[in-house]
Amino acid sequence: MINNTISILGYNTINGYNDKITQTLSKYTEITINEDKSANYKEIETDYFLENDKWHIDFFGSIEQFREQVENYKYTRKNISFLFDNDNIKKEIKCIVFSKLFSDEWKLQTALISRMYLIKKLAVFINKKYPNLNSIFELDFKKANIEWIDWLSVNGVRTIKKNNNNSKIMGRDSFTKTDTVKFLEKIYIGLINLTDEREEWEKDRWDIRNLEKYGIAYNTSSQLHYINFEKINNINIREALKKYIKKKLISNNKFSWSSALNYLKSIPQFINYICELEPTWNDLKGLERYHIEMYIEWLNTYANENLRRKDANPKRYVSTSLSIVQKFLSDIQIRENDVTHISHN
Repeated sequence: MINNTISILGYNTINGYNDKITQTLSKYTEITINEDKSANYKEIETDYFLENDKWHIDFFGSIEQFREQVENYKYTRKNISFLFDNDNIKKEIKCIVFSKLFSDEWKLQTALISRMYLIKKLAVFINKKYPNLNSIFELDFKKANIEWIDWLSVNGVRTIKKNNNNSKIMGRDSFTKTDTVKFLEKIYIGLINLTDEREEWEKDRWDIRNLEKYGIAYNTSSQLHYINFEKINNINIREALKKYIKKKLISNNKFSWSSALNYLKSIPQFINYICELEPTWNDLKGLERYHIEMYIEWLNTYANENLRRKDANPKRYVSTSLSIVQKFLSDIQIRENDVTHISHN
C-alpha cells in the first residue's frame, strides 16, 4: 500500500519520499517584514528539527516571525514533544508540525497546548496498536480510523459532539466527530498534501507560491499562501469547484488570489450544508429556492452563536457570505459549470 501511495504522490522510490521529509526538516525560511510592508525571505539550514525530539519554545524565539508569539506566551508547557517509537513516523509527524508552524496555519500556542494533547494521544495509539509500523502511509486508513475511534472511546475520550453551529437539520439535532477523532485523518491527509509532488492544480490544497508561473499575482507580504478544498466533504463537488476556481484565476477577469481566498471562506460552508440536506447529491443542479432559504436561516443562527470576537459583526458576516454564494451560483448557472452538473462515472 505504501508503494502505491508514494507513486501517486509523484515519487519513484520510498527513498525519494524519505529524502523529501529530511530536506523539509533541514532548513526553514525566516521572514522579515520591512517598514514599507514588503517582506524579506532568508533560508536557514539547521539540524535542530531533525535531531531533537523536543522542540523548545526558546528556539523559535530566535526566528523573526515567531518572536512576538514567544514574548506573549504565558503558559508553563515549553516543549513540542514527539513520543513516537518509530523514527520514520516521528519524522513524518515532525514534518507536519513544522509545516503547520512555518505556514502560520498553527500558532505556537496552538501547537504547544491543544495540538500537543492530540499528538500525545496519537503517539500512544500508534505505539501500542501498530508497533511495527514504519510510515503513516502503511496504514489501512479506514480500518485504522475505526480502531482509533474505538480506542479513544475505550480510554474515555469523547468521540462525538452536538453541532453548536446549527440548531436543526430537517428537524433533527445534528452531531459531528470531535477534533480528537478527526486528528488521525487530518494527519494522514496533511502528510499527503505536504509531500505531494503533483501539479499544484491536482492537489486539494493550493499554495499561491507554486502558481505564480501562471501569472497569478498576490501580495508577497501576506502569509495567506494557501486555499484549502479539503473543507468540502463531497469529493465530486470538491473536484468540480477546483476546476471552477482554476478557470477563474487563470482568466484573471477581476478574480484575484484574494478573491479565491474569500470564496473558500464561504462556499465550502454552503456546499457542506446543502450536502447534509441532500446526502445523495454529487452536483447542485437540483438546488431549489427552499434550499437557499434554509441555508440563510442556518447561516444567521451560526453567525449569532459562533462569532465571539469583540469586533465580530454577525450581520456583515452573513451579508458577505451570501453575496459570495450568490455570485458563485449565478456564475455556475450562466456557464453551465461542472459544479451544477457532474457526470457520474
